[in-house]
Order: sequence, then C-alpha cells, then structure tokens
Amino acid sequence: MIPYFHELKEFNISYFVGTSLNYLGIDLLLFERIANETDIKIITNTGVSGAYNNKFFPIYAENCATKALSKRWIKEFNYGIDGTKIKPRFIKIGINNTANLSEIHKKLVKPSTVTHLKTGLTIASHTGEVKALWS
Repeated sequence: MIPYFHELKEFNISYFVGTSLNYLGIDLLLFERIANETDIKIITNTGVSGAYNNKFFPIYAENCATKALSKRWIKEFNYGIDGTKIKPRFIKIGINNTANLSEIHKKLVKPSTVTHLKTGLTIASHTGEVKALWS
C-alpha cells in the first residue's frame, strides 16, 4: 500500500478518507503507518451504525449508555482511536429510514449530537434505503 500512497503524492494528493467504522475492518495501524511514511493525512470517523436493521451494530454498544458512547467518541477525538494517533474527523452513524426512531437508533443520535457539541465534529448518517425523487 505504501508505494501507492507515495504515487498519490505526485498528484498533490494530501488526504485519504476512510469511511468504514473501526469495528467493520479498518486497520488503524496501517492508517497510522501510511500517514507516518507518506505525510498523507488520514481522515476517518468514530460512531456506530444501526443501519440495515442493526446488522452491523457492535455488541459493545448494545449495553452501553448514551453518555458512555459520547465519552468514548470524545476520547477518540482527543487522544486517537484504539491507542493510535489516528483521530476521527467526523461522526458516522447509521439509522433506518422509519417514521419513528427505534430506541437503539435514538441511542446513536443522542451521543452523536453530544459529541458534535463538545468537539465540533460533523455528523454523517446513513438513513436507510435510497429512493428516487422521481419514478
């Protein structure tokens, strides 16, 4: 991967955005190594996804209080994710596109707003199925 990132520098690329959530397969140690060896800034996120009927909802978040989730995300913002120097630059959540939010999705919206207010991080949210404006 490192040689490819060095090639990107030749095109004045200075940022790489990784949008998967940490528990869905991001290799933060690789991100950190890429950033250190190429001077390309890595932009990634914090958050939890409940999209697709909670298919990718992590076990740790199921029993985690709203306040604990926001504390976790704020800590990642201040100190880095999972012991790395990679800090989130936005909050990513996923909720289903329904008339009323489920309790589990409220559990995602509330800590993301608290985290936003305390850190200034932007909130990005998947909101379910995409429907065309015309058909």
